[in-house]
Amino acid sequence: MKKIFVIIVAVLTVCHLGMAQGKGKGQQKGKSEQKTENKQQIREQKRDTANANAHQMQQNKKQTREKAQVHKETKNQGQGNAYGKNKGDLKGKEFGQQRAADAKAAAQLKKEEAEKHIKTQEDQIQTNETKIKEAKTKVETQEKKGEITKEEAKIKQEQIQQAEEKVNRMKTAVEKEKKEVEKINQNLQAE
Repeated sequence: MKKIFVIIVAVLTVCHLGMAQGKGKGQQKGKSEQKTENKQQIREQKRDTANANAHQMQQNKKQTREKAQVHKETKNQGQGNAYGKNKGDLKGKEFGQQRAADAKAAAQLKKEEAEKHIKTQEDQIQTNETKIKEAKTKVETQEKKGEITKEEAKIKQEQIQQAEEKVNRMKTAVEKEKKEVEKINQNLQAE
């Protein structure tokens, strides 16, 4: 009886395993069909997006061409900013000579303004240098007389040192401006 029972259980498990494997094979066919359908759908979606992108790019190109054409039309119709468009009564060579004379006058004006600025800065530098010298001597005499302490004298000397540095920076700025004026002078003389 035990043998029969063991045989029946063995037969049932074998049958059950056989059925499970059969179902699995059938499901695999369904899955492969689903995969192919999914692949086809993905391909179609890719084609659709590619077509949509291509269409969008064509529209963008068309719009940029239209904008460029409109820009050309407005550019050609406008007054223009280039020299020589609005010459007035002047013709070719006369217009060029007038422009050159205007440029020389502007350069001369710039040179005169720069020279005035340099002159005022040089005067300021001289007054500052005299003030610095006076401050140095005043601090020294006050320290010798004992009117101020050494610490106060050091603080005042540091302030004087800072003022000297400012004057030196002003001197270098004036030198740069002088070089620029020399360049303008050379350009004016060359023309």
